[in-house]
Amino acid sequence: MIKLNIGEKSLLMRKRLTPIKEEIVNKIKSSPSGTVFYYDFEEIDGINTSGVDELIAKVVNYLISSEVDKFLILKNLKEELYEHRFNIDYSLSRLEFGIVEMMPSGEAKFLGKISDTYKEILDQIYRDKNVTARSIADLTGKKLPLVSTHLNKLYSLRLINRKEELLIEGGRQYIYQSLF
Repeated sequence: MIKLNIGEKSLLMRKRLTPIKEEIVNKIKSSPSGTVFYYDFEEIDGINTSGVDELIAKVVNYLISSEVDKFLILKNLKEELYEHRFNIDYSLSRLEFGIVEMMPSGEAKFLGKISDTYKEILDQIYRDKNVTARSIADLTGKKLPLVSTHLNKLYSLRLINRKEELLIEGGRQYIYQSLF
C-alpha cells in the first residue's frame, strides 16, 4: 500500500484541493498495476462535500474510467471531533460513489453508495480475503451468473481486486480479493 500525501489539514476549499488532486492522479498514473493507495486521515481536521468530491470521488472516477488495476482506500477516519466518516459517507452517497475504509482492527467498512447486496458480498470477500464466484454463490444461494455479474461490478468500481487463474481442465476463473 502506498500513502497518498494530501498536504493539507483542512479539506474544505475546492480551489486549494484541485492542484493536490492533479498531483495525486499523476502519482497514481506512474505507479505499477495492482497498487493500493490510501489516504490517511490521522492529521486531517475536516472534510466537506467539496473535499470529498475533489479528492475522493474524482480520484475514484479516474480509477474507474481509466480501467487500471489500481485502488484507493481510506484509513484513520476520525468521528468524535471531525465527523470524517459521516461527511464522506453522506457526500459519496449523493455523488453515487463508494469506497472502502480500513478500520484500525483491519476490518473493512464500506462508505457511500453501495447496495445492501453489494455490502453482503463485500463483507464476505473482506472476511475470506480470496473468493470465487462459485464460493459466493454457494454461501448466498444466489445463481452463479448473478454473483459473477455482481463481482465484476464491484471490481469495476475498484472496491475489490481480481486475478485470473487458469484451470487445469481448461478455461479460467477469477479470484476476487480484498484490497487489504
